[in-house]
Parts: sequence; structure tokens; C-alpha cells
Amino acid sequence: MKKIIYILTACGLFCSCSNNNQTATQQTTATQADNQKILTETAFVKLDNYEYQDNTGGDYSGGSKDGRTIKVTGSTNFPNGTAIEIQTTGFIASSKKGGMSDTYEEVKVQDGKFSATLKPWNITDQIEFRIFADKQSPEVLDIIGKTGEKIKIDPANKDDFPEIVIFQSDDYKVNEDIIAKISGGKPTVYKLQKPSELTKPYEKKLAEFVKCWKEKDWNSMAKHCQTSEGTNANNLKSFFDIVKILSFQVTGSRQGSQLPSGNILMEVDFTADIESSNEMKGIQKKHLKANVIQEGNSWGVNSSSITRGLYD
Repeated sequence: MKKIIYILTACGLFCSCSNNNQTATQQTTATQADNQKILTETAFVKLDNYEYQDNTGGDYSGGSKDGRTIKVTGSTNFPNGTAIEIQTTGFIASSKKGGMSDTYEEVKVQDGKFSATLKPWNITDQIEFRIFADKQSPEVLDIIGKTGEKIKIDPANKDDFPEIVIFQSDDYKVNEDIIAKISGGKPTVYKLQKPSELTKPYEKKLAEFVKCWKEKDWNSMAKHCQTSEGTNANNLKSFFDIVKILSFQVTGSRQGSQLPSGNILMEVDFTADIESSNEMKGIQKKHLKANVIQEGNSWGVNSSSITRGLYD
């Protein structure tokens, strides 16, 4: 009786192993077939779906990844293990500029599918997929070729340098309804407080300085600086020409710490809407402070004091 049981058990194990081997063989064959699809079809990488979430409470100012996510899912006939770079561009609501390079994520193809969740800086307005040659494994390159020479690629999806970029997808526009709503709004009106609107001499002096900044009049700007700072038009241009000031408003002032020279130091707080040369940041609302110093009978702005926090 024991012999019969042993025989039956062994038979069961053999049958089970046989079934498992058969399943594994079928899966391997299916994978090989999927990997070979691209040899008989035109290469494609396409966007199937995206889910954009903006949890910033309607704050479209940009310059922060907090609260924004976009989940991207796509399909392709490139073989398993192909590295695809998902690239996005962003719409900056404050400046109403789109197509700004934003963020990217690398994913690997599995059974013709891929997905990733990205954290964009701004409102995603476009998604594109690229396949870089140096990101691919030897197994993938063995199938498609080092520059994609073994597969058929539509001319619209070819890069000028295939040894670098084997494939680039179509551009997929996204979030068009959100962007249209923002773009259709009224343009923002920015106010620059005038010297004549202020009564305190040190606040007036700062307003004169900012007026020259707005007009890019660096020679006149230098005349409103603290004399002992020793700055000149060229220095001022190098610091302030890379930031465009749109609005200016004094919010308060107070006497600062005692200077060894005995000169009077006034700290003037102000707000400003600025647009830096880094367009990714959009238009930012800044809360800044200027040191305005009385030397003799005249007031002058310490230009260096304004740059603290200006470029963040």
C-alpha cells in the first residue's frame, strides 16, 4: 500500500512540475512574441491616460512641486525592459507662458505598458516620450538596434541624432480646459508706488531707486545708492537686470541697529511682484527689506540689502 502511495505522490509531483514548466514555457514564448512585435510593426509609444491633481487650493503661482501630481499611463510595442523617459512641460499661470520645460521620469516597459506619477512644478500642458540610446540594455539594443536601425520608425518620430535619441513620440496636449480658463482671465494690473505717494524721506529714496530699476536706468539708480557702498551702474546692472520688477509697495519702516559710524539706518519693508530670467519661476510675490542709510544730509539705498531673498 505504501508503495502505491509513493508512486501516486511522485506522479503528482511530476505532473505538477510538468504543468509549471509548460506554463513557464508558454509565458516565455508569449514574451518573446511581444518583444518581436516591433520588428513587424511601426514603432509607437503613446499616451493612454493621464490623471492630474492640483491640491494647491487654486494657487497657480508655480515654483513649487507641493500639491501637484500627474499620473501618466501609456502603451508601446517596444520590447520589455525598454527605458522610456516621460518628459513634461508646464504652463506658468502667473506669466501665462506655456511649453516651459518642467519635469521628467524614467520608466521601464512591461508587457507593452508603462506608468509613472510625476510631481510637476507648474500646470502640465504637454507630455512627450523619448527613448535614449544610452539608457537601453544590451538585450533591448539587440532587438531594436543601437540607433533603431532594425525597426521601422515614422519620420515624425525620428530625432536628428538617432545615436542619442532613438525615438521621440508625438506631443500630447493635456489640461487644456484648465489652461484655457486661466488664459481667458483679465490681465493682472501691477502698481508701482511713486515717490510722491510717500512722505518719509528714506521711503521716498527707496521708491526713486525702484523707479530706476523698473526703467533700467542704472546710472540714475547709482545716484540713489548709499555713497559709502561705492557701487556703480555696471554693478547694479549685473545684480538687477536679471530680475524684472513689476510692482512695488512700501509696507512699513523702522529704525535699525546703531551703526559704528553714527549714521542712521532705516529698515524699509516692501512687497514686489518680480519676474526673473528663470522663466520656470513665473511671476513671484516677494516680501523684501531695504536698508536705507543717512550719510551727512542725504539718504542712500544699500543695494546689497535688497538682493537678500530676491533670487530664491
